[in-house]
Amino acid sequence: MGRLRGRISKNISVIRFITVLLFTVFATGTFLPYYSSVNAATGDEVRAAKKIVSVVYDDSSSMYGNRWSYANYSMQALIALMNEQDELYITFMTEPDVTQQVPLSSLQGSVDSIRDHNDAADTPEEALDTAMSCLDGINETDPTTQFWYIVMTDGEIAD
Repeated sequence: MGRLRGRISKNISVIRFITVLLFTVFATGTFLPYYSSVNAATGDEVRAAKKIVSVVYDDSSSMYGNRWSYANYSMQALIALMNEQDELYITFMTEPDVTQQVPLSSLQGSVDSIRDHNDAADTPEEALDTAMSCLDGINETDPTTQFWYIVMTDGEIAD
């Protein structure tokens, strides 16, 4: 029983770490909202770099409870901080061979779809490969584009 409690505590710590990490990235300006302004001194246009993000989202039954809440809220926050120029892809572990592009033109609709998402199944390793393949398949020519690979899970991935 003590070992199970330790494992659950460790898994919750992983989810909390991911949540804190995401918000730290946002707070430090890596995911600044898109802006286009003119530098008063030089007259140059300044804008945030485009971000292409592929997320593996664990929606398995082991995530229910606080872990589900932490991951779900983190995903909603990530969507809300993205811009129309960005690209966001999500691979749910319950559909490990499918990557969906999240529409960023309607942020509230995308946030609502994540908030209302509910599923339960295993956590296959295939979802990790699918999400990485999504990023590998994107042909982006702008050298300032940032590529992000994010995994939101409690760490219990089946082979």
